[in-house]
Amino acid sequence: MATRSSARSREDDECQLAPAATDVQRAIEILLGAKRVAIFSGAGVSVESGIPDFRSAGGLWERFDPKLYAEYKWFLKQPALFWEMFEEMDAELGKAGPNPGHRALAD
Repeated sequence: MATRSSARSREDDECQLAPAATDVQRAIEILLGAKRVAIFSGAGVSVESGIPDFRSAGGLWERFDPKLYAEYKWFLKQPALFWEMFEEMDAELGKAGPNPGHRALAD
């Protein structure tokens, strides 16, 4: 009897973890009907375009200490630090183009 109870419990847990098809369909309907949609993704979506993320090997935080370059208090004290980093970022962004992940989000 204990085995049967345990099996039921696992099935119940699995049902609670997976969204119902109607929930997914409703989400699709909401997104398709929206005038505007915002997507919050990780930095990794742009790595394929040649834009390094901040934390990985070769990322900006290897060259720029985030405590100095990304804190508002340091921007107020020494804005040139931010602009130094921004110029490097701007050069990277200028060479990049959309990748398949960007195109999928735009479609």
